Amino acid sequence: MKITRTLLIASLFAATLQVNAEGKQFLYQTSFESPKEQKSFNSQETLEKYLHGFGYLSQFLTLSASFPLPTGSTEMMYTIPTDAIQFKPIPSKQPITYSAQYILQPSQSLPDTLKAACSCKYEQGCISTSTQSTGSWKFVYVSNPATAQGMQHLLRTTHDYQCTYQFKTSKSTSIIHVNKDQYYDCTPPKPDYLPDFKGKTSFLYQLAHKDSSLFCTGGALSAIAMKTPINAEDTNQSCSSVADPIDTSSGTVFEKKIDYISPLDHTFKVERFYNSNLRQWQFYYSQHISQSPPYVTITRPNGDTYKFINTGHSFTPVGNLAGSLEYVDKTKTTIKYTLPSGKIEFYNTTSGALSKIIDRQGHAIIFAPSLNKGSATNFLGQKLIFSSLNGKLTSAELPNGQSIKYTYTGPYLTKVTYPNGSSISYQYSDNPNQLGLLIAAYDSNHRKVSSWTYSNSNQAISNNQLQ
Repeated sequence: MKITRTLLIASLFAATLQVNAEGKQFLYQTSFESPKEQKSFNSQETLEKYLHGFGYLSQFLTLSASFPLPTGSTEMMYTIPTDAIQFKPIPSKQPITYSAQYILQPSQSLPDTLKAACSCKYEQGCISTSTQSTGSWKFVYVSNPATAQGMQHLLRTTHDYQCTYQFKTSKSTSIIHVNKDQYYDCTPPKPDYLPDFKGKTSFLYQLAHKDSSLFCTGGALSAIAMKTPINAEDTNQSCSSVADPIDTSSGTVFEKKIDYISPLDHTFKVERFYNSNLRQWQFYYSQHISQSPPYVTITRPNGDTYKFINTGHSFTPVGNLAGSLEYVDKTKTTIKYTLPSGKIEFYNTTSGALSKIIDRQGHAIIFAPSLNKGSATNFLGQKLIFSSLNGKLTSAELPNGQSIKYTYTGPYLTKVTYPNGSSISYQYSDNPNQLGLLIAAYDSNHRKVSSWTYSNSNQAISNNQLQ
């Protein structure tokens, strides 16, 4: 499959940049959930200034890696360096609570917690009790649970107290472990401007503790840029609605379209693929496994299939295939597929459905499939909700509550409508021998932006970008 030439910046805008470097001109292209907006810059430095303009976190984005592609383009990865962000947390208005063993409900009062934990009701014949501190508050852990209101930032410390039980003629003692839970706000020194989160930018930061120091850190933001020579054969100078190249060896049309990508986690996306051999669109996250002993077949969203032989305890790839397949445990209910890129996918062996993805950074996406409505939840607590009818995806609800709508005519996807009102429409051949072959794409104004023609043997012979 040809690689789509897009820049995925962690925000809401699209930008096109032409620069002159070493006598060549390059195109820097972006693709987001709202593909209408475009901006032009006269240098890579100006582009990076734009990237850094979305508030506190974005100013730390740094070009961390470049990957040359066979097409002549270069993929550029912008990330935030480890430990680049560190600022002081602010105590939250949420009250401090105390808890101890045998105490079912936390209390906002330390004396009340000690009184409840060091009580004569736990010792028969006890006349009175007293408590005495045996040290100081010590660090236990920090926690950053995600909630609908944003990320909470919790510090737990513990303190040991000696509880003395007074009897008529004797005394006894025990140690009470008291936990203190205190919440903090990780509000950065300068505000963030990520409208997609509607004020919930606390998702960007986490409370951390190191060397007796408490601080806020972050770094989930990332951006991918594609640098393409303008005069290269594979240059795509339009929005992401234009045509991908044809596989000239087979005459197959491959289209790849990203309808949404998370500003924080660029692996969390709504993406679809068209394969003229299959004559239909397939969606990312639709990859699955099927079993026909002794074979296990993995079907990718773009229609590619990879086959393994199940030997009972291990899997052997059929053909020259990188990656590996294995059972997760002895129950053999889950199969783990490790891709050459290092990404890991997990599949339910009964249904064949995808259950989890773990990317190269260790971030997980958890899937909850169902007949007509399923969901995907990423490591930030963001959720995509997919609705379908008769096996066709009809809408994708985004983490911000907005939705992308998918319209079909018969079995064919004919229109995609985005939250901002823009759309892309598709036309298919009505030739009885070529039903389902994609022949044109139109923008919101019904302007034809791409077209394809096919031979009598259904092989694609032209791919036109109409600008």
